Amino acid sequence: MRYRAVSVLDVSAMASEENPTDETLMLREHIRRILRKLSRARAELQYS
Repeated sequence: MRYRAVSVLDVSAMASEENPTDETLMLREHIRRILRKLSRARAELQYS
């Protein structure tokens, strides 16, 4: 059985912060990593 990856995943900042907290910066980095992994997984599924 073949699975299709979800193609729409939108993450946007609610407001720009001049001095984001350490927690906010860590969460943003985790989100970026997850999005990169999902993007790679989607590409692998498309070409498999």
